[in-house]
Amino acid sequence: APPRPSAEPLRSGHRRADVTGMSAAASGQQRVDSMSSRAEALDAAAAELTAKAAALRDVAGKVRLGNEGELAVGAALDSLLAAGWHVLHDRRKSAQSPANLDHIVVGPPGVLVVDAKNWTGGLLHADDRGLKLGRWRKDDALHAARVDAELVEGLARQVVPAVHVVGVLAFVQDVGVTSPQLHQGVILAQQSQLVP
Repeated sequence: APPRPSAEPLRSGHRRADVTGMSAAASGQQRVDSMSSRAEALDAAAAELTAKAAALRDVAGKVRLGNEGELAVGAALDSLLAAGWHVLHDRRKSAQSPANLDHIVVGPPGVLVVDAKNWTGGLLHADDRGLKLGRWRKDDALHAARVDAELVEGLARQVVPAVHVVGVLAFVQDVGVTSPQLHQGVILAQQSQLVP
């Protein structure tokens, strides 16, 4: 019979295998933990990017509605050309600013600075604070219309000192303005009320 190996070397070998196996298991667990941590970070980044993409889509939709409103109001105002009015569309506020004035209309009674609003969400209410559409305050739009009219008036008076400039908020959607009205120095009118 062939000689049997002693039990001692087997035990030592098993111990080495156990230590090596534990080391491999610990190393494998570290890799799993690292990958899991990285996956969680990527999930968080993906959620943040998804939220940013949704916000950009929302802004793009509002810009699209705004552009459609500007085009609709511009088309209505262009009908004044035959009556001798001058209509300018999409003019920059200044060379340094990307902001624009939707429309400037020049005629016998003076100059109108028209801001097209394609708002939805309720009826417009004018009050001491400014404007409210449904449950949303729109005071900033009223203020901006006054500021835009003052800007154009300052420039126009360099050429025609007695010129009168008025801001207009022109609503594309029906917001319940039954006839044009002056509120805090700004004319409020539906698009359909701009041209006789």
